[in-house]
Amino acid sequence: MFSREGGSDSAYYLRLRLGEGAGTVNFCLVSLDVQPGPKKPRVGDDIPFYCLVTPENERMERANNYESGLRRVLHITELKNQCLTEALARFPETSHVIMVESYYLKQEAAIKKLIRRYKETADENLILGAPVWIYLKDRLLTKQVFYDGWACPELAFYNRKGSPELPTLVQVSSVGSCLIFPRWTWEKTRFANPEYPAKIYYNWLCENSGCPVIVDMSISFFRCIIGGRNLTRFSYPWRVFQYTNFRLRRFLSRLRTGRR
Repeated sequence: MFSREGGSDSAYYLRLRLGEGAGTVNFCLVSLDVQPGPKKPRVGDDIPFYCLVTPENERMERANNYESGLRRVLHITELKNQCLTEALARFPETSHVIMVESYYLKQEAAIKKLIRRYKETADENLILGAPVWIYLKDRLLTKQVFYDGWACPELAFYNRKGSPELPTLVQVSSVGSCLIFPRWTWEKTRFANPEYPAKIYYNWLCENSGCPVIVDMSISFFRCIIGGRNLTRFSYPWRVFQYTNFRLRRFLSRLRTGRR
């Protein structure tokens, strides 16, 4: 199914043979949210949707804001396992899970493309994910940076414009946020966090599945909020002013202190 096209110590670049199809697969789209009444994405009438809306909103907020990072991750892991347990009980015919973080549910075109690309593969035992980009426009030079480096360390700090171009399909150790995986992989391992903080639940699932894990760089999800804070997009003249002001203050500071 795959052939290597170059590579590195951390990732292999692969060419996926398309056109044969992955046979008959029954998808189920699942997500986890703290807001009631999530709207089903329009990604196909034949794909059921299940979203666990936790009633523990206060506990979730407290875990996000005040508790330790480990307690927060363990709490989310527990909820994700609960979400999948309930989704598979409601839709027992499911063979493959489409897991999309609630933030990205409105990005329907990207979800559709992820599903289509999975259907085009010749392997039903494949974990396929897509990159999530942060569009940084709060500095002089704008850039799109790979967001989820925790779940996908091979692409951490990858700059979409400033880094060497990658092939369409990249093999990695794990992927998070928006991915498709066979049902049996979760039934085999479930989500867990034995190696926190180096790794999280997505790493555990992918690395213990025994399946190839592929990121399709032709699909793009976007994020503009981190920790509840919007990433401000400043106009170009304002960015030039801020950058010039910063460089001037830095130059004057060096003159005063005698540093070079």
